[in-house]
This record gives sequence, structure tokens and C-alpha cells, in this order.
Amino acid sequence: MNFIIAQDHNSPEALARRLFAIKDTPGGPTESLAVAALLRANPHLKAGQDVPKGMPILVTDIPGLEMHAVPATRLEASEKVVTQLHGVLSCLGTALKTALAREVKQDQDMLSQLQKAGRKPSSYADNDIGKRLKQIKEAAKTRAKELAQHDKFQKAGLARLEKDLEVLDALLKAVQK
Repeated sequence: MNFIIAQDHNSPEALARRLFAIKDTPGGPTESLAVAALLRANPHLKAGQDVPKGMPILVTDIPGLEMHAVPATRLEASEKVVTQLHGVLSCLGTALKTALAREVKQDQDMLSQLQKAGRKPSSYADNDIGKRLKQIKEAAKTRAKELAQHDKFQKAGLARLEKDLEVLDALLKAVQK
């Protein structure tokens, strides 16, 4: 059993021909057997629809059918790989959270200093420094909103990756049974 990443947009039939030594004509029994095995191992694939580039594909051994050499993107499918990917996602989430907290803290410190500076001489209000301080404060508030939006997108992206990883894990376990 192998795990590959689709390199091109191919139909399941073309992918089966690339992965397995199919000697009969297109649509023949050997190709049908290989396509059926690919679709069974990869419920996210649909017959007659192209496999998008970058899509993870689980390639199972098919009795009586020889597998071609798989491209260098091949990974042995195992629980170890899934566990490692979970660890990577966890570390990534922690790093993103830490980086965001650091940026938010820096922005809050800057705003605090700007507010203190804006209260000192009353003459600031009448000159360019006062106007500039006001612009900087507004930009910092806008940045705080953008950071919150980035945080939301990052969390959603990580959640999606975790969900995809769970699907992959379930596929691997189903095929191993």
C-alpha cells in the first residue's frame, strides 16, 4: 500500500494506467479492476471526474496486477506518518498562536505609548505631530482588526487540515482491514 500525491489532472482511468501495468485496451477488465480498487480506496475520487493535482491518493496492492514504479512523491502509508502529521499541525498551531500573541502585544504596547505621547503637550493637537499620532493610532486599530481576521483564517485552515488528516487516517485504517 502506498500514498502518492497526484502530479497532474488525470481521470481515475489514466491514473490507474500510470500506476499499474495494464496490458489490455482502455476500458478493459484489468483497467476496470484497477480503477475500482482506486475508487474503493479513495472515496473522495469519483469515476469520470479528473483527479485534481495535489490530491492525496491511496494506492493499494491489487492481487495479480503489478504496480509501476511510483514517482518520488510516494510515501509509505502508515500510522507513523499520520501521527507525525498530527504533531506538525499541533506545532504549527502553537507557533501561529505564539506569533499572533506577540504581534498583538507589540501593537498594544505601541498604542499605549502613543496614547501617553498624545496626552503630553497640548500643542501636539495643533501641529503635524498630533495629526500623525492620530493616523498612527487609527492604523494600529485597523491592524488589530486585521490580526483578528488572520487569526480566524489560520484557525479555520488548521481545523480543515486536521479534518482532512482524520479522513486520511480513516482511509488508511479502512484499507488496512
